[in-house]
Amino acid sequence: MLDYDPGVLGIEVYNHNSEDSFSDFSENLWDVILSTGRQCYGFFTQDHPTVDQLWKGRIILLPEERSAESCLRAMRQGRFYGCITGSGLRFTHIDFDGETLRAGCNRQATFKLICKEGVVDDVVTGTEFVYKVPEGKAEKMGYLRLTAQEGRAVEKLYAQAIMLS
Repeated sequence: MLDYDPGVLGIEVYNHNSEDSFSDFSENLWDVILSTGRQCYGFFTQDHPTVDQLWKGRIILLPEERSAESCLRAMRQGRFYGCITGSGLRFTHIDFDGETLRAGCNRQATFKLICKEGVVDDVVTGTEFVYKVPEGKAEKMGYLRLTAQEGRAVEKLYAQAIMLS
């Protein structure tokens, strides 16, 4: 559908309280799709409230201004990230200049970088993350997808993938 319908922007990576027989997560499928070279945004949702009314899956929009048009533009341009809520962890910035990925969180977290080849060895704990793509490796890596998690808490953040090739 990503190839045939411009209205399809991505897949539902997380559906809290999913009623099907599968897991709530489709993170592996997201990586399979990204590995084909297609830009595929990851959405994190909850279709209905739980008994305790905790809505765990959500997306955090990063619009340029507070307007409906800017929010819609942010969705279309992938300026949002997914999160499994719990502790209030959030990204303070995510930047990629074509060579170096920089990100930060409001509190200490464990950052994990995923690419077409799997998890990049540089797992970092702290409030800041910096990764420079090795020269000549961008095509082999395919994409970069960053996650951040605070300790053993439920909270986990999922940045949108950056396509390298």
